[in-house]
Amino acid sequence: MKVEDLSKPTVAITYVLLSLELAAERGLARESLLKDLGISARQLQQADARIPFLAYGRLCARILRLSGDAAIGYEFGLRSTLTVHGFMGLGLLAQRTVRESVEFATEFAPRVRSPGFNLRHFVDGEDAVIDLTATVQYGPLHQYAIDMQLVSVAGMLAQTLTPQDVTIWFDCAEPDHYARYRERLPTVRFGMGANQVRFAASLLDRPLVTANAVTAELVRKQCERDSLMLNVADEFPVHVRALLANHDLGYPDLDTIAARLHISSRTLKRRLQQHGVSFQQLVNEARQRDAVRLLKETSLSIEQIAEQLGYSEASNFVRAFRRMTGRTPSEVRAR
Repeated sequence: MKVEDLSKPTVAITYVLLSLELAAERGLARESLLKDLGISARQLQQADARIPFLAYGRLCARILRLSGDAAIGYEFGLRSTLTVHGFMGLGLLAQRTVRESVEFATEFAPRVRSPGFNLRHFVDGEDAVIDLTATVQYGPLHQYAIDMQLVSVAGMLAQTLTPQDVTIWFDCAEPDHYARYRERLPTVRFGMGANQVRFAASLLDRPLVTANAVTAELVRKQCERDSLMLNVADEFPVHVRALLANHDLGYPDLDTIAARLHISSRTLKRRLQQHGVSFQQLVNEARQRDAVRLLKETSLSIEQIAEQLGYSEASNFVRAFRRMTGRTPSEVRAR
């Protein structure tokens, strides 16, 4: 997310209203919180209103400071029902399977509901993973933003699975205020070196009883329109990177990615060229990213990792990895 985008109206008013509701429960007056933020009473009454990302950040900072409640990010996430997420929530329910629901969320949430974060999904051994990465510098709001996003994602998943199926990974150490929320949150693990939501990969192909193909297509079109309307600086390569998740059959090819983005393969290549990058470069980046992750986080052998990343021979993987990183896979694993 670029600096100039911080002043564009990208944050849905439902999130503002939820934040103000949590603040009111902690004795904070709406008028003092909204002072000088440029958020009018009229906007708060418009269902489709959006406010600038920067103004919302200032509002959250005030609530966090004045309430003195460091756990308010957890509370926000727990209150973020599917209806709070508008068309996104409906779209998640309308998909055929849990897998398609996850794919829909990672494709559209950063574009129309959660600017400032990127989501990607992949399978790590027996776990399906939704990985969260910040695309702006949150400063003092960093952990608050991570808390609200991860707990929100876990909550959305729990609507199609169960809370018992979901585990949240935080890269931070366990905070003191977690004890108050231990019973209300899914299983949580701290100090994991990543911010992720995980569940059994065997659940990915579970069908959703709420699936509806017509609704799913209508919501997709609406999300595409919203994405264009928000007019946030084009981060097209980011969207392609998010879709380059490694599955059992390897990485999706150019035609598959183009179909997922509802554009032609030719348009996909042209738009990547406009950003000075090729599709093969992004595939190589994804391989490097996943290779490092697998070397650090799993006990898979070099041969198994090479096979999972689509290399015909382990020696080819070793040469390619050394060319990209300047180190061998064994050296990275040793570190």
